[in-house]
Amino acid sequence: MKLKQKTLAGILDIDVYFDEDKVSYVLMTQTNPKFYSYIDDEKELCDILGISKEDAGIEGYQLKPMIISTGLKDIMFPVKSLDALKRITPDFQALKEYTDKLNLVGLHAFSLETENPESSVATRNFGPSVGIDEESATGTSNGALCSYIMKHNILDFTDTLTISCEQGYYMDNPSEIICKGESVDNDYIIKVGGVGSIEKTIEVTYK
Repeated sequence: MKLKQKTLAGILDIDVYFDEDKVSYVLMTQTNPKFYSYIDDEKELCDILGISKEDAGIEGYQLKPMIISTGLKDIMFPVKSLDALKRITPDFQALKEYTDKLNLVGLHAFSLETENPESSVATRNFGPSVGIDEESATGTSNGALCSYIMKHNILDFTDTLTISCEQGYYMDNPSEIICKGESVDNDYIIKVGGVGSIEKTIEVTYK
């Protein structure tokens, strides 16, 4: 089912997928990705993240962190292992100063090793510049990550790619974000979504 939703960001295309008569998942089309500069000084970022320069990158690829936006500008930061992803312990003040200087929302670290064997990538998102030290589910950043993966041919695909991004595992709040990318006329159409569930309800009283 295809819908359109009016938001503050404009009219967005919504795709609703069904499994028989039940909603399976929902995807929202993001703004086409914009690729900005690579980050050449990986050591500075590694120092801020509390990992070594040898942890950065992906085995078998010549990759550097890159600033990408599908609505919000983030650094896509590849690491070589799930262990390296777990060991990230940012200096949040230093990261805030770094991202503020470049007018970025935050940094999105990822590994091709995952906790869940059904996931494509494991991710962690840090956004101290917007008051979020770490976030458990980040749609815009995972959409940007999908475009980074497609641009650098990291996973096998032809014109389309679907990935499952796990996030929030080290916050005791795991999430799965589905991203679909399509290569069209030297550009990428990115859709992001998943399935929502109500874990609990909280009543807040203002006095």
